[in-house]
Amino acid sequence: MRLIRRFQKFFAGLGNSKTLVLLLLAGLASIFLLLVVYFNQYGNWLEQGAVRSLQTALEQTGHNLNNQIKNIELISDNIANNNELIKRLKDKPEDAVYANQLDEMHYMETAMLTMMKSNNAYRIRLFVSDKKIYSKEQISFFELEQAKEYPWYEEVTAARGRPVWQMNYPVDYLDSGRQQVTSCVRILKDYDELSKDVAILAIDIDTSVLRAAVNAIAGEETYIIGAKGQIAVHQDPEQEG
Repeated sequence: MRLIRRFQKFFAGLGNSKTLVLLLLAGLASIFLLLVVYFNQYGNWLEQGAVRSLQTALEQTGHNLNNQIKNIELISDNIANNNELIKRLKDKPEDAVYANQLDEMHYMETAMLTMMKSNNAYRIRLFVSDKKIYSKEQISFFELEQAKEYPWYEEVTAARGRPVWQMNYPVDYLDSGRQQVTSCVRILKDYDELSKDVAILAIDIDTSVLRAAVNAIAGEETYIIGAKGQIAVHQDPEQEG
């Protein structure tokens, strides 16, 4: 997908306008990123060198953001398509033996770490049946009922397995406290009986990582607008919301 289209023809028709607004719309699955850059300078700022420098910065920012999104969605797809992991998440008679559940938990932690390839920028949360003793762990595993507390819950349940992006919202981690995160969330389905949901998967990235990407365009006001029109990520966190 091309995030940045050619700007040369666009710039040529602007003359000496005092205000230039660049709107760059990028979509991946269920997320749309809108980068808005304001310039309060006269037309001489639109010389060829400045245009090329700006275009390079925008392209690099778009490339960085798209890479983050693609990596997260790839991890999400790999987990959703891992039949062994889905099988272990299902309620079953063997769950009555706690040792089986602890083995199950260890398997899933190892599998998820392998899929993330030790990328510490992301965190995985799994909301599972309250019959699972590890649903009380509250670091990587949570009870399904707890998912209802989050702003993405209704949209995710309506999506029926498709990934949904939730921009910049607070999550309280037991081990590290409250953080602002952006999440890719989906229901994990029982492939033997697709009408059944076995868990909800959330992959979080700290919003500060996305903010660092928009900060790469130094000296200009740059921000990301979410699909619902809100300023999701801004160089100045006070402007977000």
